[in-house]
Amino acid sequence: MDPPLNFHDVLLNSYENNPSALENHGFKYDTDLSNHNQQIYFNPTQNRLLYSVAGTHNTADVGTDIYMGLGNLKNTQRYKEANDTLAKAKDKYNPKKTVIVGSSLGGSIASKIGKREDDIFTYNKFSHIGERLIPNEKAFRASGDLVSIFNPKSNTKTISAATKILPIYLPTYSGVIRNTTEQHKLKNLKNQNIYI
Repeated sequence: MDPPLNFHDVLLNSYENNPSALENHGFKYDTDLSNHNQQIYFNPTQNRLLYSVAGTHNTADVGTDIYMGLGNLKNTQRYKEANDTLAKAKDKYNPKKTVIVGSSLGGSIASKIGKREDDIFTYNKFSHIGERLIPNEKAFRASGDLVSIFNPKSNTKTISAATKILPIYLPTYSGVIRNTTEQHKLKNLKNQNIYI
């Protein structure tokens, strides 16, 4: 039997995009459908599709973040690309089970493209006031994270995080603007033992 997939490790790989990262879990990377925004993996033994959507990681995503904040995520190229890729992957593999994961922007996209029959795992995703999770979504947020502050409290598991509260935005070496608050970082999930 393949070892379980750690949620933290899968999310981290959505940014690093290492095609061989999940091989020891029985998942094969799909080079045709994957790119820097999303990765498709398939486990033929389990007949299980894994779709990982990266969060904000380039300058084009800043515009997507703005559209998302205005309630127009479904009108963005990132959303349309993700939704189309998921449909192609399901047609290609006809999986028994599909798992969709994402953090921050990726979590918002994962939540919107997922269907009732999919298992969805999100971390620190942006939500509007009053937005609901779909029944099969497992949402996690770090305490004090401002991006995910409006996630539904009754259906979202809050995990402890570092104590820095104010968001700080700094340019990185690549010129991309990133949120550097401790609460929003993936490292808060590292020792949570959440498996997908």
